[in-house]
Amino acid sequence: MKYSVVFFLLLFFISPLVTRAQENVSEEDISGQAKPNEEGLNRIFNANSSPTQTLTHGGAFYVSNPSPLVELDPKLAYYRTEWEPLIIRLVTGETTELTGRYRLLDQKFEIKTDDGIYEIYSTMVAEAQLGDDYFLVQTNFGEPSIHQVYYRGEEYMLLGEHTAVLKDPPSQNMFDTRDAKQTLKRAETVYLRYPDGIKVELKNKKQTLTVLRVYKGSAEAAYVKKHKIDLKVATDIAKLLTFMNNNDG
Repeated sequence: MKYSVVFFLLLFFISPLVTRAQENVSEEDISGQAKPNEEGLNRIFNANSSPTQTLTHGGAFYVSNPSPLVELDPKLAYYRTEWEPLIIRLVTGETTELTGRYRLLDQKFEIKTDDGIYEIYSTMVAEAQLGDDYFLVQTNFGEPSIHQVYYRGEEYMLLGEHTAVLKDPPSQNMFDTRDAKQTLKRAETVYLRYPDGIKVELKNKKQTLTVLRVYKGSAEAAYVKKHKIDLKVATDIAKLLTFMNNNDG
């Protein structure tokens, strides 16, 4: 009953944005922020709740009990490690304001409440704003995936998919007695998404210029050169798209 009341109030009656946490979060602090995964309680609570109320549920904070053979760096595992204002728009249309952060490793938003840290059902989220950054939740091969929105226009959107995946440890010889640990590698895939759902990955400078129809001698090409636009960086591509849109026609 306590959790039902807490989540009902959280989703429907929370008013102003909770300000960004001021403390600097260290790796030690993060690894200690564990919330027990009470699956039995979760199932009972979620079975008797509306779709909106099941937005949040107790979940084990994944860095709290890592395998001894896995080395997790929070700065790689999270989009940003600090807690920030988080605005969530559900697939049902409701909007709620929380304090949260974005976990890359398994594509989930976490929220911080007086009762602890929880993770959000990504399948229930349509869009989110974390700090000043915007995100869409889409489905890749049946699994929800969070995509950052860098540019939104009539012709297409520029999206970025952040990932943090485990790398295999380097090979060791028989005399190396150190534990072979997996580590994280962070990456981003940038692509254009058209209204019909077609996506085109932007892989390098030449291909990006071709896809965007930026030709030698054009005003767009001059803009790229003058402003030293790095076409491997999503924020720079977004600047070029904004320039193209403002000068269209």
